[in-house]
Amino acid sequence: RRLLQLGDRVVDVGGGLGVYTLSMAKRIGPAGLVNTFEPFSDHIGLIEQSLKLNQLTNVKVLPRVVSNRPGLRKMFVRPLSEGTTIHPSGMGQTGVTVECTTLDAWHELSKWPKVDFIKIDAEGEETAIIQGASRLLKECSPLVQYEIKNATEQDFSTTKLLAAAGYEAYRLVPSLNVLVPFELDSTVDVFVMNLFACKPDKASQLAPKRAMQRYCRSLKPRDHTMSGNGFTNSPTPSGL
Repeated sequence: RRLLQLGDRVVDVGGGLGVYTLSMAKRIGPAGLVNTFEPFSDHIGLIEQSLKLNQLTNVKVLPRVVSNRPGLRKMFVRPLSEGTTIHPSGMGQTGVTVECTTLDAWHELSKWPKVDFIKIDAEGEETAIIQGASRLLKECSPLVQYEIKNATEQDFSTTKLLAAAGYEAYRLVPSLNVLVPFELDSTVDVFVMNLFACKPDKASQLAPKRAMQRYCRSLKPRDHTMSGNGFTNSPTPSGL
């Protein structure tokens, strides 16, 4: 919970059924704001219903797909256990035309003076999303959580792209609820789905709060296995 603070401004790319959105909205309080991107109307309806039941008014849901360029784009519907998702590759699925934006374009329109945290779960579009957020990442230096599990394999292309932008990679140790440095050549548990990225200026803010250990190299992924959701051993993101 030390990763987010009261009053933070947060972006949730791939809101799904709203599990992260609600948890983050509660954590940052009424002075904070969450902007959630979710293209499916059924999912949006469930998120808005949950917000109403929990009396949360600090969330805005946008029916958009986020990628590396704005405009209309054909993507493909894929049913999953937690709901339906949109994926850039076909594989015999139903094609749909969706409206896309970039995080840079959204940020320019939103007039947000800062973005503190970005969570990305976009079924393989993570690298494209980062490509479309270069200005935001440079100006705001947010902490970024992103998915590395693409289907059955782990993909570190987003990690490399973020590194080129000055972001260091971190993984969460759930038993300690702390972020520790991650090296690309280190052994990664097959169940790890998410990593974090942070620029040194943001890391210097988190380290005094004991939410991050910048120079710890002794812990191995197998010593403290990350759960599938990247936060804790529970199915909900209570590690925020």
